[in-house]
Amino acid sequence: MKSSIAHLVRRTWLSITDSTVSDADIDVVSQVLEPLEREVWNRMQSVDQRHSVRVLSRFRDALPNALRSECAAVLLHDVGKSVSRLGTIGRIAATMGVLRTRRAAHYRDHERLGVEIVRAQGIVDDVIAAMSGRGRVEFDRAFTLADDE
Repeated sequence: MKSSIAHLVRRTWLSITDSTVSDADIDVVSQVLEPLEREVWNRMQSVDQRHSVRVLSRFRDALPNALRSECAAVLLHDVGKSVSRLGTIGRIAATMGVLRTRRAAHYRDHERLGVEIVRAQGIVDDVIAAMSGRGRVEFDRAFTLADDE
């Protein structure tokens, strides 16, 4: 988990200053996600929705031949954070290990929870595989670079 001070400062700043999901972002999401996937994406907090669109943009730059399922996995990669329902300060405290509540534990386990959410929704196996780290090596490399925010 990325927990450097610079990462936390960047994440906090974006949480405060980047407050709305734009119509252009919604258009991007609509072009990638199938209806069931879109329902799951809509459950995410707006901070995670905005983050997912920024990550998708960087991901596509890094892997121009990405599959639709890989792009969907990128947009849904933080859906597990919705289980914790933590705000910015709670997320920082959970990341740093200061907050030790059940919600903080859910936040720290958001990748696994996200896979469970999409699986329960009936989303296609290719998306689940990418979210589970069982995707193409190229996907993993590009996603890791793109998600460094």
